[in-house]
Amino acid sequence: RIYNFANGGRTSPYMAEILGSEMKLHDLGLFTSKDIILLDHSVNDGMGYCSINLQNELLNGLESLIRRIFHYSTPGSWPTIILLEQWPYTDKYVDITKRP
Repeated sequence: RIYNFANGGRTSPYMAEILGSEMKLHDLGLFTSKDIILLDHSVNDGMGYCSINLQNELLNGLESLIRRIFHYSTPGSWPTIILLEQWPYTDKYVDITKRP
């Protein structure tokens, strides 16, 4: 099964808060070692344009989200988490149809 919780504008701190309700909404049980979770908050959590305080808040939010994923996992059967990241100064959306 594949579930996509991606939504424009959702940051890691926000997802950490709503993960449980999203899982209930989609009738998900606990994550297991058979699950692969992709986290791509490279644009919404882009730190190149943020103050130091906001950078710390976003980093703490990402850590909270990862901890929350493990909280909603079967003990001893942790999912694989793949964190997608990019250099923050290049985290703009690109229309690939207009690239050479």
